[in-house]
Amino acid sequence: MLPSNKIPIAFHFIHRNPWLRPFLAGVLAGVLVASIPWEAVFMYAAGRVAAYRERRDERRRLAPLAHEARRLALSYEAVSSDPQKHLGQPVLWCVDHPGRGSSCLAGRPAQSLSWANEDAVPVTTPVNGGSCVRVVASVEGAGASGVRLVFIGEP
Repeated sequence: MLPSNKIPIAFHFIHRNPWLRPFLAGVLAGVLVASIPWEAVFMYAAGRVAAYRERRDERRRLAPLAHEARRLALSYEAVSSDPQKHLGQPVLWCVDHPGRGSSCLAGRPAQSLSWANEDAVPVTTPVNGGSCVRVVASVEGAGASGVRLVFIGEP
């Protein structure tokens, strides 16, 4: 311990006035908060809000088609047996699409699918869950490669 005449004046003042400690802690906290790059925080939040609004708008846009697909409740068998009857009708199916050129109905490799716009179809991998993804699609036909669909979106 330093003799009282060797203690710096500021520490002596703080020691004699205990109310000053919380005040100085608050000032230090304020300085730390002020040093946060707030612009980056707000840009991140704005990006999240924009992504949420975009997803919400897409869901609203797809709601009537998803409702129609639920009402029709078309099965893979019905579409593959008579594709001309169901041409242009919406389907709401859970689809496995692990990569380009390979797509099937919810874990059933025997029920293969082909896409008119395959680049738009979300890829299912173990990284993003590995399970199927629900899609709204329109029936375009059927052939040797299975039912051909046009991807519309994810409800």
